[in-house]
Amino acid sequence: MAQAQSAEIIELMSDEDEKKTRKTKSKGYNSNCVNFKCRSGINMKVAPSFACAFYGVSLEKKKKRIICKECFNAALQHQKVIFVLIFVTLIKNKTKN
Repeated sequence: MAQAQSAEIIELMSDEDEKKTRKTKSKGYNSNCVNFKCRSGINMKVAPSFACAFYGVSLEKKKKRIICKECFNAALQHQKVIFVLIFVTLIKNKTKN
């Protein structure tokens, strides 16, 4: 009895077809977030100036900057830490005088 041999199937595509396929694939995230490393892209809103500064983005008046909720929360948490440090420093300086 003859045994069946397995064969490898190779799909041939032109370079143009491959480029089209790559372009149509979704990134799975919104690359418009002010955090260029963002992979979330969920719940986008206008980015406040402190968030733009946190992610090192310029504040061009002509361009509307947007940020996702996850990246906004990270920038807000950092802003709170800065506020607490400034507040504590002011209190310490006031008590010294």
